[in-house]
Amino acid sequence: MAKRYTDRTLLEDLQRVKDLLKLDTLSYTEYKKYGKFSDKTFRKHFGSWSSTLMVINCTVLKTRRIEPPAIVLRDFSKVDNLQLKDALIGADLHMPYHNTDMLNVLINTGKKLHIKNLVLVGDTFDFKTLYTKAVNSKAPSWIVEQQIAKDVLMEMSKHFIIDIIPGNHELRLPKLLQSIEDAEGFYKLLYANPKITFRDVHQHIAINDWLHVSHCGNTKIKLAKAERIVNVHRKSLLVFHSHRFAFCVADSGIEVIGEGLHLTRPELHEYTQVQLSDFSQWVEGFWILKENKIYPYVNHEHIGKPLGL
Repeated sequence: MAKRYTDRTLLEDLQRVKDLLKLDTLSYTEYKKYGKFSDKTFRKHFGSWSSTLMVINCTVLKTRRIEPPAIVLRDFSKVDNLQLKDALIGADLHMPYHNTDMLNVLINTGKKLHIKNLVLVGDTFDFKTLYTKAVNSKAPSWIVEQQIAKDVLMEMSKHFIIDIIPGNHELRLPKLLQSIEDAEGFYKLLYANPKITFRDVHQHIAINDWLHVSHCGNTKIKLAKAERIVNVHRKSLLVFHSHRFAFCVADSGIEVIGEGLHLTRPELHEYTQVQLSDFSQWVEGFWILKENKIYPYVNHEHIGKPLGL
């Protein structure tokens, strides 16, 4: 019986040869002088030699703990401020573990309402094979994860001009790569498209001066940020990460605050069995910004859809 090798075994040997030759990248001809594995073996695992090189540049082979980048945003006047007549606002797709049905609803809503802008606020990507063992037996390969996500984004770009703001899952890539710049470069290179813009690492933007949208995985920071935006800066806020749903008016009676809604498939996530409370169920949906008014599109049996949909 032929011996089976893991992806990690192949990548470790490739890294060994790169270090030996002191090269940032290398051809298979250079590798085979000192490497243990055949070109056929690499192609079987990763699809091609170029795909193998992409994987090794986005995979940490060292075992030491890597701390996530320190990202602090205090001056909200400096965030990107998009001027959009209308937009759909979604979050938590976790591609390639997204909800295709809800994405089709989002696309059809854009067509019905003649909305051409889409803002994705965090956790657009979720490359599980890079960071968790819990789902590695179920997840496709890193190459397949990339390709599915790329195909979905390309399809959505046929219908929308897309702005993508990072969330906590996007920030796992700079954690793994040990570089925010390398991660940003990777996303921009892999998903290069004139209709898609990747925003900076603040996990936060403003729209039309009055509406802030944010994605933060740290609850304390999220609450502090929300209080500062609403109570100090007197801006409305949509905050994402929880996958749940809430919508209210601030104490002032002027600013609105919305939380949650997601576009993913809960059954594909490793932590959906963790019951945080009796009311911790995820809620599908997205947000509609139309003529400077915000509407939630909520997929829930007791919540009505916006009129006209």
